[in-house]
Amino acid sequence: MASALVVLALVVPVAAGAAEIAEDRVVISAERPDDGAAALAAVASEDDWPVASRSLSSLTARVPNLQVQGGGAGSFGDLLTYRGLTNTPYFSDPAVTVYLDDLPLPGTSTNPALLAGFPKAAFARGPQGSTFGRSGTAGVLSLFSEQPGESAGMELRASAGSYDARGLLLGARTVSAYEEAASPVDATLTASLSRRDGYIRNERIGARVNDLDSSSVSARVRWRTGEASRLAFQFLTDRHADGAQPLVPLDGLPYSIERDREGRTDIHLLGLAMKGELDTSAGRLSSITSHTDWKLEPYDNHMVLPPALDSRISQRQRAWNEELRFVSAPGDALQWSAGGWFSRSTTAGDVTRSIPNLFPIESSVFELESRSTALFGEARRVLGDAWSLMAGLRIERTERSFDRQDRLAFQGPGMFTSSRTFDAFLPRLALTYSASARTSITASLSRGAKAGGWSAYTGDPELAAFAAERTTALELSFSTRLRNDTIDIVTRMFAYDTRDYQIERSFTEVDYLVANAPRARSTGAEIELKWRPGTQFSAGTSIGATRSVLREFADPFSGMRYSGNRTPYAPAFDARVNVAWHANGWFAAADATAVGRTFFDEAESSRFAQRARVTSSARAGYEAARWRITAFGENLTAERYYTLIVPGVLHGVPAAPRTWGVEFTVRVGDRI
Repeated sequence: MASALVVLALVVPVAAGAAEIAEDRVVISAERPDDGAAALAAVASEDDWPVASRSLSSLTARVPNLQVQGGGAGSFGDLLTYRGLTNTPYFSDPAVTVYLDDLPLPGTSTNPALLAGFPKAAFARGPQGSTFGRSGTAGVLSLFSEQPGESAGMELRASAGSYDARGLLLGARTVSAYEEAASPVDATLTASLSRRDGYIRNERIGARVNDLDSSSVSARVRWRTGEASRLAFQFLTDRHADGAQPLVPLDGLPYSIERDREGRTDIHLLGLAMKGELDTSAGRLSSITSHTDWKLEPYDNHMVLPPALDSRISQRQRAWNEELRFVSAPGDALQWSAGGWFSRSTTAGDVTRSIPNLFPIESSVFELESRSTALFGEARRVLGDAWSLMAGLRIERTERSFDRQDRLAFQGPGMFTSSRTFDAFLPRLALTYSASARTSITASLSRGAKAGGWSAYTGDPELAAFAAERTTALELSFSTRLRNDTIDIVTRMFAYDTRDYQIERSFTEVDYLVANAPRARSTGAEIELKWRPGTQFSAGTSIGATRSVLREFADPFSGMRYSGNRTPYAPAFDARVNVAWHANGWFAAADATAVGRTFFDEAESSRFAQRARVTSSARAGYEAARWRITAFGENLTAERYYTLIVPGVLHGVPAAPRTWGVEFTVRVGDRI
């Protein structure tokens, strides 16, 4: 698996003098070029943004039409949706792929719930098959750790807040290995602990139940092996030893339940990556070998429907990936990149559902083997003074095998083995017109695909299999800068046509599965405006609107047709307004976010819909040379809403109520 990187590691020391080393800044446009009008969005967090507020949902709120519906059990069961394209809760591939530096995550369940150590991000919109090794049909979200600087530094953050929340983060970095006369080796390290009592109270047992207890360590070491060669090693471990998933009955109180026992959620993630780079006169050659090991052991829940239902799930997903890439040298008339991708993963699960003290409903185990191989590349050519054309292509094959054993059935239904192959041919074109150095217009056409698979929570082999999802995406975007670059404006319009759109839910009491809608369509627009009138004040606003509908779909059991209804999980709109001010050490910032009505089933049932809402947050404090104190608040208007609704069990996950906190930061050496 790592043979290509081993060869690269052997040859990089002899390539000294081939090219000049550039600092590894947090900019991915050098290797992953955008398509003109802000196809690549920078989502950097401010330094005074408290660690307790740095979640995936708070980050994605900064990108119009990008939403996270959180299940409250780490990231298990979360939905990451963009422009109507999403993963299903458990069984399909993600529509939005997440990278942590050099580490591609295999699925939404492995996404970090808290972003300790990853304060900066960039979002590449639309199908990205010709740019990334692990591509996404809706986009790729790249999260970046802190980088070594001109001098070494260390930072300690301690926080406390509502519901006895406590947090501790230690960050440290050395001098950059790319500084003159520096050591050839540099490193960054982040370690964090976060704990909080639950905000849901079980009145029957007299205790709060959805406690949070998480810890993480991430580190990255870079070695300048020669004038033109580098190696990087990345390590990540993340654990959530939390209380029960915060599911409450839809017809009950949002923060109160009554049941005779509680469950827990225990999630471990280990990630490793090794990257080698070699600069030559023709361009940059790089190789990344990565491994992830994600374990859910267990997810344990007890719900009262009625009747009472116990659910216990253990699951493990291991993946090995190899990505090779060759990128042309900067300044060439024809800018191009080419690469190869190979991934092998194994997902094994064990699920038991039962009515306590009566009988089991399901007791089964499954294993999914997946191999993915792809060749991809793209080229960009300047056409005259104002025009440029980008053309890309990805050719991919995914081979999968699936085995399910039902412990309640000795033979027949519920016990089956199957295998399938999914091929994809994914072109991509983008034409950009630059009217001036500050204004550009881009039109792009691309295709994306998510492989098919099987649903493990049904015993019917005919219903378990689901087809690959294929999307054709058209986008027109415009960007400009005004008033001496103090105002940025970006607008986009898009239309997506999807075949075999994947929908997952509980269709009957015993059949939870993915079904394909033959056709779906998503259309919409996005507007972003940023204003920086001076060094002390900034403001911004963004608006996203998506109309994502099922053009053709019928319930596989009842035959009820839902053609013309909205797709689940895609809100009608979202909007955000934010302001920030700082002067003489004092600072303050506030933002308000609105999200439109969201349906959680394809029938547009009012019972399984979340009404439109507006939430707000704020922070303020004072910063000196070596310390900072920040007071912050989330959901200041105490808006009550569900971050996720699960129609099959008539339960939802309530958002956290109003919370307050304070964070104290002290620094030693250079600023982190």
